[in-house]
Amino acid sequence: LFEGDNDFSREEIAAFGEASYALTDRLTATAGLRWSQVKLDSDQRAQGLFNGGPTVNIGASTDSAVTPKFNLSYQASENALLYLQAAKGFRVGGTNPQIPQGPCGADLANLGLSGAPDGFKPESIWNYEVGAKADLAGNKLSFTGTGFYIDWSDLVTDQQLQCGFSFQTNAGKARSVGAEFSVLGRPIEGLELGFT
Repeated sequence: LFEGDNDFSREEIAAFGEASYALTDRLTATAGLRWSQVKLDSDQRAQGLFNGGPTVNIGASTDSAVTPKFNLSYQASENALLYLQAAKGFRVGGTNPQIPQGPCGADLANLGLSGAPDGFKPESIWNYEVGAKADLAGNKLSFTGTGFYIDWSDLVTDQQLQCGFSFQTNAGKARSVGAEFSVLGRPIEGLELGFT
């Protein structure tokens, strides 16, 4: 009833670098930059009764991004580090497989579509962190903690259709705010107790 063959290829090139500068004996600033370019090619072929006959969809997309990173770290003591960090992240966009009109036409029409979008845009995030790492009590106790705030743009998500097929699309913006921490204790030699 339906047969589909989706052939995708991906080629990525990137360059990156990072530099640190000691502002004082304890305070260090770090900046980094990454450039990347991703090329996606797709060759999608489908046939069968549900597809309404044979179809061919050949597509390509190219995305590039520059993603910076900034970090400020303070060595409060030999065993304690505090830091602030801001970094941008990037995930490439892409192309969608074909969706057969036979079983899926009504589902697509309910979304105001006549077919799956040819592709979807890349998504990006800005991640802001504040954190601390410390070894205490003669290294018998280790602690790490981080608070974060993430702004997510052009979020890529799966759009599931009731017919059983799906495609990817950009769903707008999202935000994540939270904290994480872990504690590791070594009360006696050979025993470690951890909590995260």
